[in-house]
Amino acid sequence: MSGLPSRSRVAEALTRGHFVATKEFPEYAYSASGSLVMRCPACRAMSLADPIDVFVNRHCGTCVSCGHELEPVTVR
Repeated sequence: MSGLPSRSRVAEALTRGHFVATKEFPEYAYSASGSLVMRCPACRAMSLADPIDVFVNRHCGTCVSCGHELEPVTVR
């Protein structure tokens, strides 16, 4: 998955705050509850209400809207 930051880099940014994470990793969206969801780089679809493992097909790691391959990332 070229171009996507590693889980550890996103998690580290989140420890420094929601604003920091959104500035450093704009390809992800962050809900107010702390759930992390991915914005699909192909179709730009995203869902701020759903956690990443709902938005991305868990079994194959593809966008539920367009099928583009994504790397699911969950930060707790």
